[in-house]
Amino acid sequence: MAFLGVNIRDDRAAAIAFEQRNNVTWPSLYDPSSGLLLGLRDSLTAAAVPTSYVIDADGNIAVRLLDKQTAGTSSTW
Repeated sequence: MAFLGVNIRDDRAAAIAFEQRNNVTWPSLYDPSSGLLLGLRDSLTAAAVPTSYVIDADGNIAVRLLDKQTAGTSSTW
């Protein structure tokens, strides 16, 4: 399993502060123009920010989670 964050809203300093404050250990991409997300628009449709996707080993979206997720909420999917 791998995680990747894509920041489209916060400025770089705020994103780094969030990562440090929350001990984020996965890579995070800074994408204020949403160019990376636009490249995925045919397969990843976001209805809210934040949106989390679980993508299976075959590259298919297994789960789409809207809004903030925590360790406590992850058990519901």
